[in-house]
Amino acid sequence: MSFREFVGMALNESGVAKRVATEDCTALERPAVAGDGLAWFYCRDQSDLNEIANQLRPGSVVSFYFDDRIEALVDSDTTRSIIATTCSDHEVTVGALGIDGLRIEMSFAGNAEEVASALPPLDDAAQLIFFGAFPGRDNDGTWAITLTLPDEDGVVREPA
Repeated sequence: MSFREFVGMALNESGVAKRVATEDCTALERPAVAGDGLAWFYCRDQSDLNEIANQLRPGSVVSFYFDDRIEALVDSDTTRSIIATTCSDHEVTVGALGIDGLRIEMSFAGNAEEVASALPPLDDAAQLIFFGAFPGRDNDGTWAITLTLPDEDGVVREPA
């Protein structure tokens, strides 16, 4: 079985594909190789899920969040003010949906200036922005589903 076939099977058997049919989610890919960088995605439907599946890397751990631990809000002065107030108490992840409509360009912010620098300039076009505490590798099978993908040799190695 190829890596891509395994990913498709895992997304179906874990319930991710079924949930995506009725609910948006954010996804976080943690790569197996340190330094490769996290990848964040916004998934609205099966088409998005298929594209995300094509971008996942061997050996990574990917979590799909169907609750509001990472909130998706329409960008506005009010939304930015809420995020800035939230991060005055603790660091948050904050970012904007990329031009491809799939990847989220996410950064860490601990104050209003960092929020402002993490987000693109506010304009008239409705744009989604995302924020929340950095999520764990939760896996309750409903609100959070986490999968460990096989490495290039086809072996699933539990993360350290």
